[in-house]
Amino acid sequence: NEGIQIALAQWCSLPPVSLSSHTHLLQMFQQFQELQESAQMLLELNTAQRNNQVPDLNSILVTWRERLPNVWEELPAWNDLVSWRNHMFLHINNVLGRLAGSENPALATKGYRELLWTVVRFAHVARRQNLPQACVSIIAKVQTVTAGVAGEQLHDAFSKLREQARSCLQMPQYLKQGLQALLQADVQFMATPQRAELFATKGELLLALADASGGLSAGDEE
Repeated sequence: NEGIQIALAQWCSLPPVSLSSHTHLLQMFQQFQELQESAQMLLELNTAQRNNQVPDLNSILVTWRERLPNVWEELPAWNDLVSWRNHMFLHINNVLGRLAGSENPALATKGYRELLWTVVRFAHVARRQNLPQACVSIIAKVQTVTAGVAGEQLHDAFSKLREQARSCLQMPQYLKQGLQALLQADVQFMATPQRAELFATKGELLLALADASGGLSAGDEE
C-alpha cells in the first residue's frame, strides 16, 4: 500500500499531457496490481491443498490474458511482466499437478498452457518490433519448460511454431532452422487452416533458401 501511495503521489505531480513518464508509472501500477492478484492466487492454492480441492483461478488468469502491455512498449517492460507471471504459472502447475493426479491431465497442464500463451504473445511482440532474434530466443526458452508435454495439451503450440518460423524468415542465417522446426513438428492435432498456414510458411522458407543459394552461387561465379 505504501508503494501504491508513493506511485500515486508521483502520478499527481506529472503534467496532464501524456508523456513517457506516465508510461513508466502505469507499468508500475500494473506490477502492484498483479502482485496483489498473485498473493490472492497463492492463498487460494494453499487453501486448495489443505482441503484437497481444485481452486478456481480462472477469473484472474483470464484478466491476465486481457491485461497486457501495449505492443509498442519496450521489451524490458514485457520481460518483467512475463518473468513474474511465468514464476506464478510454474507454481500453479506444480500445485494443480498434485491435485489432479492422473485423472485430469488437462488440469495438470493448466499452468503450462497459460505460460505458453503468455510467452508466445511476448515473442509475437518482439517480432512485431523487428527483433526476430529476440523472438527466436524467447521461443527457445519456453521449449525447455514445456518439453515432454504432449502437443495436443498445449493449445498454443501452433502459435509458437508460427512465430518461430516467421522470425526465421526475417533472418537468412536461420532459414534452415525454421524449416527444420516445421518439418519436425507434430501437426496431426492442429486444425486444417493451421496446417495450411504452416505448409505455406514452409514454402516461403524453401523459396528463401533457394534464393539465398542462388545468390551465393552467383557470387562465387563472380
